[in-house]
Amino acid sequence: MNVFLVCGAFLVFSLGFADANCPNGWTGHDDFCFHFMKETYNWFDAKSTCQSMGGYLAEDTTNSRHEMMKGLIQTHGATSGLTWIGLQDFAEENLFVWDHSGESVEHYFWGPTEPQDAGGEEDCVALHNGLWADLNCEDRHVHFICEKPADEEETGGLIG
Repeated sequence: MNVFLVCGAFLVFSLGFADANCPNGWTGHDDFCFHFMKETYNWFDAKSTCQSMGGYLAEDTTNSRHEMMKGLIQTHGATSGLTWIGLQDFAEENLFVWDHSGESVEHYFWGPTEPQDAGGEEDCVALHNGLWADLNCEDRHVHFICEKPADEEETGGLIG
């Protein structure tokens, strides 16, 4: 593996650590904590798992977050190449919104042929090799990233 790629990923991954107090196993970025899950679930089970941890599926809303999340995936060695985020278009086809905040998408990171809505069944979004891809929410089981606001009183490591 290219040494520059590894160093770059570490640098991106470490951006923002000092900005948040996160529980052990969570990574701080700005005022939020992120947790990469190696387990592979469908989108709904991933969402439920994040909720049980006090969070929600991560919202990939800025260039800075996007780069941090790509670094987080690379650091944890995602085996499937796919990682759920909290983006969906359940209410209206091709009108993607963030599941937790309900906000419309302002920054787009779609892959070159995405979104596809293959078979009319792709309503949930995953990072696929660093870009967004819409997938079947129930049939696909992939890694996921949870997010939650940093707790000012939380103590513990910032390394994910």
